[in-house]
Amino acid sequence: MPAGTLLANSIPKDVLEAMERIRKAGHPVWIVGGALRDSLLGHEAKDWDLATDAAPERVAALFPRVVPIGLRHGTIQILTPFRGIEVTTVPSPGVEGLLGDLARRDFTVNAMAWSYPEADFLDPHGGRQDLQHGLLRGVGSPVLRFREDPLRTLRAGRFVSTHGFRPDDETFAALQQEAVGLPRVAAERIREEWVRLLLGHGVVEAVDWMQRGGVIRETLPEMHPGTGEGSFMDDPSPALLHAAQTVQCSPARMSVRLAAFFHNLNRSCSGGAEVPVSAVCPTDPERSSRAAEKILARWKTSARDGRSVVSLVAHQLTTASCNWTDAELRRAMSRGGRGMLEDWMDLGEAHAVALSGRSSGVPAQWLGLRRRILEQLQAGFPMDIRELAVNGLDVMRILGIPPGETVGRVLGDLHERVIEDPTMNRRNFLMDFLTKAYHK
Repeated sequence: MPAGTLLANSIPKDVLEAMERIRKAGHPVWIVGGALRDSLLGHEAKDWDLATDAAPERVAALFPRVVPIGLRHGTIQILTPFRGIEVTTVPSPGVEGLLGDLARRDFTVNAMAWSYPEADFLDPHGGRQDLQHGLLRGVGSPVLRFREDPLRTLRAGRFVSTHGFRPDDETFAALQQEAVGLPRVAAERIREEWVRLLLGHGVVEAVDWMQRGGVIRETLPEMHPGTGEGSFMDDPSPALLHAAQTVQCSPARMSVRLAAFFHNLNRSCSGGAEVPVSAVCPTDPERSSRAAEKILARWKTSARDGRSVVSLVAHQLTTASCNWTDAELRRAMSRGGRGMLEDWMDLGEAHAVALSGRSSGVPAQWLGLRRRILEQLQAGFPMDIRELAVNGLDVMRILGIPPGETVGRVLGDLHERVIEDPTMNRRNFLMDFLTKAYHK
C-alpha cells in the first residue's frame, strides 16, 4: 500500500481538523516524526507532530488552546480534547523549508513527511527503507546529529527497546564518541528517555547497546560495570544483565520497572566485602534503595513517583521471603502498604524469573508466596494502623493522656501485637488490653 494512503486511513479527526485550519489560513502543513514512522510500521500512532511554514505566533492565533513548549525552536502545542499536537515552524517557506527541517532531525526513520491535503510522501533520507530493515541511522552526519543534542544517544536506546531497531555501524560509532556530552543534558530529559526505554519490550538489548555505547557510564555511573566495552551477553556483566532481565520480566508499569532496574544496586556481598558492580551479589534492599533514591533525586523525579520506587526497592521480596512465617509476611505487607502490593509481588516474581531463567516461568515457591499474600489480604488483617479497632481518642481517654508522641507509640505497639495475632483486633479486647497493660 502506498505510504500516503496508509497514513490517510489512520489520521485522527482532531489532527485532520488542525491541519485543515492551518491550510485554510494559507500555509502548507505536513505530518512528520513518530506518527508517520509508527503508521508505516502498522502500529497505533500516539504522538502526532506537524510542520508548517507559518510562524508560531500565527499558528497560536488559529487555535483557542495552545502551549508554547519550545518557542526557541519554533514549536508550540495545540491542545485538543484528545491530545496535544506539536506544530513546528520550518526554517524557510514551502517544501525547501520542510527539507531543511527534516535534515536536522535525529534518525532517518523520524525524518519523513506527509503533506496535507495532497497526500505526498517525502522521504529524502531513506527512512522507509531503514524501517523495513530495522535500522537506526543518523540523518546526514550522525556525529553532528548527536553533537546537536547528546540526548539522542540515549534516545537511540529507547528506539532499540520500543521498536526493535539496531543502530548501523556509523551511527553507533558516532554514539560512542558523543555520549560524553550527556552530562550537560537536563536531568528531566534523561529521566524521561530512560523511563520510555525501560517501558519497552526490548530492554535487555537496549541496555546492552547503551552499555557498549558509553551511555550508562555517563547517565548511570552507579550501574556502569567498568569491564570494557564488550557486550554483556558475550562478556558478562552479571549485575547489569540481571537488572535488565528483571525489567524485561516485569509488567510495563513505570514504578515497578524502575524498581526492577534499581533493585540490586548494592555494591557489597555477604560479609561486607566490596566488589565491582559487575558481580551479582545477594540483594541488599537497604543499600539499593538508598542508591535508587539518589538517582531519582538527581533525575528530579516527582516526590510521589520517587517514594513509590524507593519503597518497592526497600521492601522488595527476596528468596528468603518464601520462608517467612505468616506474621513476618503480614509485617512486610504492612510496611509496604496496600497500594503497592501488586507491584511488590510482581517485582519479586520478576527478580526470581530473571535469576532462574526467563523461559522457565515463575518458580513454584514464588507462586506459593503470592497465594499466601492474597490469603492474608482476603483474611482482612489491619495492614494500616488506621485499621485498628481502636484509635487515638480511645488511647487518650483510657490512659488519660493528651495528644502527642505517646499516643502514636501506643497505637504502634497495638498494631504490632495485632499483626502478630490478627484475632486480637476486636474493640472490646483492645480496650481491655489498654486498660490492663498501660493504665497506671
